[in-house]
Amino acid sequence: TSLSFDGLALYFGSNRAGGSGSDDLWVATRPDTTLPFDPPVNLGPTVNSPLIDRGPCISTDGLSLFFSSTRSGGIGADDLWVAGRATVSESFGPPVHLGSTVNSGFVDGWPTVSSDGLSLFFASDRRGGFGNFDLWMAGRASVSEPFGAAINLGPTVNSAFGDSTPAISTDGRILFFASNRPGGFGDSDIWMVTRPSIEDPFGDPINLGPSVNNAARDHSPDPSADGSTLWFTSNRSGGVGGPDTWRVSITAGPGDFDEDGDIDLSDYLFLIQCLGGPGVTPDPNGCCKPLSRRGACVSPADLDGDGDVDLSDAIMLMSAFTGPR
Repeated sequence: TSLSFDGLALYFGSNRAGGSGSDDLWVATRPDTTLPFDPPVNLGPTVNSPLIDRGPCISTDGLSLFFSSTRSGGIGADDLWVAGRATVSESFGPPVHLGSTVNSGFVDGWPTVSSDGLSLFFASDRRGGFGNFDLWMAGRASVSEPFGAAINLGPTVNSAFGDSTPAISTDGRILFFASNRPGGFGDSDIWMVTRPSIEDPFGDPINLGPSVNNAARDHSPDPSADGSTLWFTSNRSGGVGGPDTWRVSITAGPGDFDEDGDIDLSDYLFLIQCLGGPGVTPDPNGCCKPLSRRGACVSPADLDGDGDVDLSDAIMLMSAFTGPR
């Protein structure tokens, strides 16, 4: 699942009738973000193949669609491809293989690209990882250049279990992903790692909690550009098929640290920083504020009132999610 920057197009993979192969890429559009999506449209045989095409990620400018595929022309079980177009009103052209610098002879899939187009995150079971599937990243100096060699995100982020379907926030400081590691609530849960800036490494993974995850398989997260909604895929009860697309909205209330009227990803990141991350100034009054924010103390991050800013506060903040629908 991948939502366009303007929130008007939702790209996803599906094996529903009307496709060109086993799994195809589809898009549902809407004229306004306050309206429901229209019926999905298949992206057609120029983009899709007779084999598996899945895990789409639309770039911020809407001109590049990254995805994974088992089609011919690759070098592994699943490879990463990109289809481009000149304007958002045009159809995508033939997909281009991202090459052997990024792809391997193993499974490489579920790409997500940063808002500046310079960092590509994906999952792979190639050698050099720490478990079943790991999260990897490839970078480039400009959008006109190819991506360089992929780098494993390391043992702080990855586990000995399956870590996959990453999605990077617009500001590049929050990476969501799915994992079946211990500490979850079901078959596969959605987790997140954060960092103070894009130059810093990601910190320890945090489960998004029972307001988002349940006993089913929850995966393929994608945050909206404004951080107000998280889209994801789940086979939980209440859907209409196999794995369905769900969303979780974030509402205002206790935990609106930046006082913008919404509890969103920026508030969650602030609370995570209060747990002891770099770039945070302790406050003698029990508050914390980033180094970039000086002056009055920001709203207390001790949401449960136990005298500490800890994981229970993070879980409490996640309860601001209104629940999947």
